[in-house]
Amino acid sequence: MLSSPINYTVTHLADDLEGISHDRINRYLRGERLTPRLLWDNVKVLLQPSPIDSIVDDPDGDGQSKLDDVADMLKGVVYSKQLSFRTVLMDSWYATPKLMGQIDQFGVYYCPLKTNRRVDDSGGSAPYVRGD
Repeated sequence: MLSSPINYTVTHLADDLEGISHDRINRYLRGERLTPRLLWDNVKVLLQPSPIDSIVDDPDGDGQSKLDDVADMLKGVVYSKQLSFRTVLMDSWYATPKLMGQIDQFGVYYCPLKTNRRVDDSGGSAPYVRGD
């Protein structure tokens, strides 16, 4: 049910589980308090490393920029899903001081830099310079 790209119903689940009926699954679900957190805690160890989220850019609908969406996605990975990671790989478009500062709190990031980006590889002892 977790990895199905369609609306997976109890009927579909019963068809896939030999010897377990639709009614039995319904009775179980009605009698149990299964929260999203409980489900996540039980399945996260079964997941394979892969891209962990995606973004649908809808500034008119949600009032957020693409950079805001990425920042929220990163917070969700760290705080809600509590996935551990060591590296963030991103396109040069996302290499902004705000987003890179946020990623810097959680791990290492790798991205190509546009030549107009200002960088500091001196550890703060020299002023920022153009990336080119």
